[in-house]
Amino acid sequence: MVAGDYTLANSISTATNLVAMFAESSTMGRPAAYHRIAKELRRAVKLYGDQQDVPSSRILARRYGVSRHTIRRALGLLAEQGLLASRGPGRPYVRCRSAAVPQMHRLYPAVALYVPRPAKLISDNYIGAVLTSFLSVASAELRVCVERVTPHTSLSPISGGVLLGSPESRVGGVVFASGVSDGLLTDLVAGDAIVMTLDSVSNVDGVDCVAVDCQWEAETAVEYLAGQGHRTIAFLAVGWLTDRERWAGGLDPDGRRFEQAMLAAKQRLGLNHSRDYHIEYVGDVAGTDTPERAVVDRLLRLKPRPTAAICFSSKTAQKVMDALRQRGLRCPRDLSVLTRSSSGSEFAAITRFQSDPVQIGRSAAEHLLNRFAYNRAGPAHLLIRSRLVEGSTVGPVES
Repeated sequence: MVAGDYTLANSISTATNLVAMFAESSTMGRPAAYHRIAKELRRAVKLYGDQQDVPSSRILARRYGVSRHTIRRALGLLAEQGLLASRGPGRPYVRCRSAAVPQMHRLYPAVALYVPRPAKLISDNYIGAVLTSFLSVASAELRVCVERVTPHTSLSPISGGVLLGSPESRVGGVVFASGVSDGLLTDLVAGDAIVMTLDSVSNVDGVDCVAVDCQWEAETAVEYLAGQGHRTIAFLAVGWLTDRERWAGGLDPDGRRFEQAMLAAKQRLGLNHSRDYHIEYVGDVAGTDTPERAVVDRLLRLKPRPTAAICFSSKTAQKVMDALRQRGLRCPRDLSVLTRSSSGSEFAAITRFQSDPVQIGRSAAEHLLNRFAYNRAGPAHLLIRSRLVEGSTVGPVES
């Protein structure tokens, strides 16, 4: 397990690796070597305490594969910017923290980020974009270690933070980018750690949450469809056997909040609000569309037949439309389909809510830094609204 308390010897390589793994980069207009190295060093030395030594130019030259002259130019550039100070000719530079930079008011100025085991930590998928954005901001001022959630994950609350399995791995905050039990969250908050769920909302008091405002999405979706003349609207959500122990029916809490908001909106607008039209089904881990074909058959047997369906997952929406085509039905003539989507050109034709993973990650990191730096910002639920993108899968009800 990566320790929360980094040594000076590996701080620069750790921060550099984080930037290389998670920050978006461009090869256009490649800068001079010393500018590029100065940019990487700037991120790394922000993790240092005031007056702490920077590794020597000889060590850095070997690490970056450049001359000591190039390293000295990079260090000199950071000194001009007021980030480093020289102790004299031939002596190492030291971190020179400006009085204007907020000091961390936590015993352990480090955070552990727990990500889903199968997550791809790259910026061209949704969760990867969230994590890239989060890390690019958070790692500028905090030490960050990235961990995978496993059945053997061990976290223990300690005074002022969390112990990650060994005395050397102490952090002041823990961020979860995947499902975690309410019991563990409650224990960690009780230990005075900063605890955050990323891209999901927790009902545990004292937990910071940064996520899409799915309740607003549900209300807006129902109002939009009602404006197109739809009065019988279905809700389709997929659950998984692996999640059924944690969540009722295998549907995550955000999905449940979406469904409840949707029911309330339909009732408020005088639409058909029977729960018969709300179908939660178990997905096929092999990826086949067998469950979705059964769902479509169930929809077609309902009286009156729904004229629109809101799919909580964009993959559900795609498979439902495939099942409709197999039965000789068309979208939106026979059934309008609306979904929630993160990104990806494959969803361009679907009417959907488009969320911004970069904004979610950045907002989460900025709030976390405020809690570490000022110790006056309290736990908060930051709900970020997506935007409705009209595609070709929703149309007015044909008379």
